[in-house]
Amino acid sequence: RESTRLARAGRIASKASMASEDSPAAKRAKTEEGAGSSSPDDGPVVVTKAMEEEEAKMMAESEKEAEKQRLKDMDSKDLRNATTEDKVARLDQLLSKSVAYSEFLANKIKKEGEGADAVVDGSVRGPALPQPKHIVGQMRPYQLVGVHWMVGLYENGLNGILGDEMGLGKTIQSIALLAHLKEKSVAGPFMVVGPLSCLQNWHNEFKKWAPSIPSLVYHGSKEERTQMRGTHYRKGDGSMPVMITSYEIVIRDATALSKIGWKFIIIDEGHRLKNMNCRLIRELKRICGSDTQGASGCNRLLLTGTPLQN
Repeated sequence: RESTRLARAGRIASKASMASEDSPAAKRAKTEEGAGSSSPDDGPVVVTKAMEEEEAKMMAESEKEAEKQRLKDMDSKDLRNATTEDKVARLDQLLSKSVAYSEFLANKIKKEGEGADAVVDGSVRGPALPQPKHIVGQMRPYQLVGVHWMVGLYENGLNGILGDEMGLGKTIQSIALLAHLKEKSVAGPFMVVGPLSCLQNWHNEFKKWAPSIPSLVYHGSKEERTQMRGTHYRKGDGSMPVMITSYEIVIRDATALSKIGWKFIIIDEGHRLKNMNCRLIRELKRICGSDTQGASGCNRLLLTGTPLQN
């Protein structure tokens, strides 16, 4: 009875171990272990006051630019003046996405039906997707199911939303997805985008769960970021560390970042996007290589523990 309940839920986990890791003592220990590091080879990264001030400054500038864009858009008549061909092309692009998602869901329903029959006759043993070799420690079965689902999205060229509740391990599932892609010779580069307050946790989780996969907190002054790109993100380099950066940095450095050729972008705290100015969304599309019709050159995954309203 208990296993049936767990199978239906598909998303449950004990939060006791996470709570212990997030205790004040644990946080103090992490802070003392290594502060202010951003190198892939260094220890845990701590968000410094300078980083917070830089972020606040960029946010204020972004708000001013967003207001200018809003006023400009109010006077814009691009949609009304769009040619019939433009409208038809956009509709065709949306329909093609709809067909792709429909086929993916249809195949998933068929496989799940076959899987249910296999469970009944006892022919299924263990998770469909093994834990990636780059991952140390033991993932929970439902987390591997989540990784399997995300791999399916990637293989079908689709973007997606991982909407597990807080504490169920969206971060480790996302790291495991990137680990799986590396095992399948998809070297990257990969990017994780989120609020400034989340960057340290992402860097630490990569060190904990996938120490063989280098990660880099991409932040600091304009000069420091330029140096990071020149050192770690040279085009053609197949060993780029996973870039962990903030919304504001993405907006500021969109032109430079769009030249790197990303394979996968993870957006943490995705529910915040509906409250962000649309410039962030536009820049993410540009960085990912989207064309004017929205076709993307890389996959994107949105993480949120809060249901999206729109």
